[in-house]
Amino acid sequence: MIGSLELVYGTITYYLAHKDQIDSYLADQEKLWEKMHAEQSLPPGVKERLEQARRDIATRRP
Repeated sequence: MIGSLELVYGTITYYLAHKDQIDSYLADQEKLWEKMHAEQSLPPGVKERLEQARRDIATRRP
């Protein structure tokens, strides 16, 4: 891809120039995610079925 290294350097430069604002934004997004996650509840039994499916998949792996 033409310019991909330039985009990487540009992104890093932007982050370093605006680190406080970006870190604040990311912290706010994390808080929002945690709030939304806490407010959303799964229907009864769904969490247990998901955990069981994860265990089943893990035991099938070589």
